[in-house]
Amino acid sequence: MPKSSLFKAYYIFIPLLLIGISLGYTNFNIAFATLLPLLFMTNRHTIGIFLIMYGGPFGGVIRTMYPFLPVYGLLFQLIGFLLIWDLITDLFRNNLRALGLMALLLSVFGIFYIIGPQDKWAIDKYSAMCNNGFIMVFCYYAYCRSSVVEAEGLLLLLFVAAVCMFAYMVSVLNLRPGLIYDYNWFRTQITALDREYREYGGTNAVVTYQHIGMLVAYAVAIVLSQVKIKKGVAILFIICGLHATLMSGCRQAVLAIVIVVTLRAVVFTVSNLQQRMSIARVVWMSTGLIVAFFAINILLENVQSDAITNTLEEGDAGREEQYLDAWNIFLKHPIYGAGIGGYQAITGDTWPHNFFLEALCETGLVGTITIIAIAIVVLVRKRTGLFFLTESNMFYFLLFIPLFIRIMVSCDFRESIELFSAIFAITAVNNTCINDNTE
Repeated sequence: MPKSSLFKAYYIFIPLLLIGISLGYTNFNIAFATLLPLLFMTNRHTIGIFLIMYGGPFGGVIRTMYPFLPVYGLLFQLIGFLLIWDLITDLFRNNLRALGLMALLLSVFGIFYIIGPQDKWAIDKYSAMCNNGFIMVFCYYAYCRSSVVEAEGLLLLLFVAAVCMFAYMVSVLNLRPGLIYDYNWFRTQITALDREYREYGGTNAVVTYQHIGMLVAYAVAIVLSQVKIKKGVAILFIICGLHATLMSGCRQAVLAIVIVVTLRAVVFTVSNLQQRMSIARVVWMSTGLIVAFFAINILLENVQSDAITNTLEEGDAGREEQYLDAWNIFLKHPIYGAGIGGYQAITGDTWPHNFFLEALCETGLVGTITIIAIAIVVLVRKRTGLFFLTESNMFYFLLFIPLFIRIMVSCDFRESIELFSAIFAITAVNNTCINDNTE
């Protein structure tokens, strides 16, 4: 049977697996058995990129930060490295600029680590930043440069891996799935268990709603990153993606999907994918973002999910206090901040859930301006980079949507460093990689 026919079978398997989570017939063994054939049906570059994504800061749990958790993520990343080794050696031979930029950025952060508390949290945080920063440069460079990465294979791998995570947590932690359209059960139970583990000094939950939701958001972005989209396939995976992210309770993943869909429909059509940025295109993009904002509010306000609607009505409990704490730290240390790990050392909380506030309170004006300036200079010098087609004819910009949304609301420098990895990766891509022929 041709590979394309086997792929088409997953258009049935994935909806059935998602529904089966709620109905109780999807268990980890079934989900894992569904994942295994995909590892033999796709090429090694596709599998390598998937394993690095899955084992990295988005898909897995940061092993540097939580060394007591299973090390499967590091093993997956190592295998992924071996599978894309030819692209890694190409990066070292011909395109050291991306690694040099990451080294520069981490050196800047290193200065603020030195002036920080240098306690265990700060050490773990900075080491995780270094680990994740360099690893994800390799991942995104491979995504851009490989001519054989299969969008279809990668999105299926990410979708089924997310289902495996659902099934794993249900079986290991005895979570009780709700009905098909009950969008409260996973986030509510996993958050309660995580707080319980922290209170009694145990380990954190291995998988959270964010890990599952962001894998699915990535998958939907990859579906829509293709130049020529099969409308039926795209609609199927958009529906499955919204259902899976709502079921996980991952609000930023839902937002990312709505924005990606809106921009792909309104702004990034086949006819203008390769146009340079212009005033007209900026206007269209802004219009798309405004439409997406209203669409996400309408969607979430009408979803039967207490976790989501309560957030829209009341805001996250304690989030405003975290913002205020970060701002007050910045006011006390406006020039250089409190150093990497300073927010946790002063408040006892992990991070303020806002990238710019974290940058201001831990690196001050000097660090924040430097960090942002590095990213802006790269993007300006490579202004076509975000809008080019990779060698596999996937549209690179759409991956930035879930990346940017995540770093803005629900992670700290350990994971937000990945956005810089993606930005730096485009500097290493030659102009020959840009495909002017969208047919």
